[in-house]
Amino acid sequence: MAGITTVAAVSTTRPHTKSAVLIICVATLLSISVWFSASFIIKGISAQWQVPEAQLFWVTFGVQAGFILGAIASALLRLPDRLSARVLYSSCAAGAAAANLLLLVFPGFEAALALRLATGIFLAGIYPVAVRETLAWVSPGRRGFASSTLLAALTIGSAAPHLINGVGSADWRVVIIATSICSIVGGLLFLLVPGTAPYRDTGTRVSLRQGLAVLRNRKVLLVNLTYFSHMWELYAMWTFVGALFAHRISGGAAPTGLVAVASFVIIASGALGCIAAGLLADRFGKIMISQMFMLLSGAAATLVAISATWQPAVLLFLCVLWGMTVVGESALLSALLRDHCPEAHVGSALSVQMAGGYAISAGSIALFPLLAGALSWELAVLALVLGPVVGIALLQLLKSRPRPQRDNGTESSMNGESASCP
Repeated sequence: MAGITTVAAVSTTRPHTKSAVLIICVATLLSISVWFSASFIIKGISAQWQVPEAQLFWVTFGVQAGFILGAIASALLRLPDRLSARVLYSSCAAGAAAANLLLLVFPGFEAALALRLATGIFLAGIYPVAVRETLAWVSPGRRGFASSTLLAALTIGSAAPHLINGVGSADWRVVIIATSICSIVGGLLFLLVPGTAPYRDTGTRVSLRQGLAVLRNRKVLLVNLTYFSHMWELYAMWTFVGALFAHRISGGAAPTGLVAVASFVIIASGALGCIAAGLLADRFGKIMISQMFMLLSGAAATLVAISATWQPAVLLFLCVLWGMTVVGESALLSALLRDHCPEAHVGSALSVQMAGGYAISAGSIALFPLLAGALSWELAVLALVLGPVVGIALLQLLKSRPRPQRDNGTESSMNGESASCP
């Protein structure tokens, strides 16, 4: 992901800015729905393919791995520099939709793994491009809220398959078709982004070697380790919270529609957390608000782990609290990376942060069902609490070191990419 350099003498009032950011957010919400299109309909797929449900976490693992490969390949091939954002985004949205639809044509476990890997690769050309384009439309002083709004769109889009499954149809094929249509519509919508962004990307090229080299900066390393801790919890929670809720309220025998709608509410509530975190961070600071969200997320997860005998309504409330707080700090941690990273290396550092975070999330997704099966759901959830606990401690170390001073001119010309994939 390349840097974004503020263009001199750009008017602060742009008539198309709000509409452009709105279009990008809605397009992202639609296109990103294919991310969990197969993960949230595990029971239907398991019965159709005659594959043990315990093995189907690999379906989500494949998307995470594909995203990592796609992000690295995009950086090495410099696709964002060679192709226009509209062409790259719309092409990848169509590719993700095609890979998703092919699950209906090749309904086998091995084929599904390959197709989910392909879906992840295409997704690496969707959300990162949306981030880059959003920030190209927004002045540096407004990027925090804009990136949090985009992250909120990603959160709702990620939860969308649950809503389709719960309200639209319990047939897993309908979920696949609907999310594929959403991805295509999102890609077409992105083509409607008006005009030319006033803060167009003219910064330094992305270099993975450069991104790794900057980890020698202790502050950058602390921020990245905090982000990795955050990712340890986030995607595993999104992947398994529906199954956890069903297991807790009825031993897995609850109506599919009820569980799906509840799961959508739990995950989509994170959109409110994203926006709240962006607003609060502007007033109280990114480190303090990130620690607050991690504390609340860890506390909510701990209460969920010990709530085996509690009423379903109480469990739902705790899960919603967990969903609201588990994702809120994501944009703030990427903004912290920007604060402590040399200006010329911000784009490269964000690419390394993103790749490392998704690698960590793939590990926790693989480990969670193993712990749940071998030990218990409670211990599996508590294992995720390690993420916010470690993250809070790392941010405390960062807080104890003075923040580097930047003058207004330097701050205005910084990369400004204050969000990456959650």
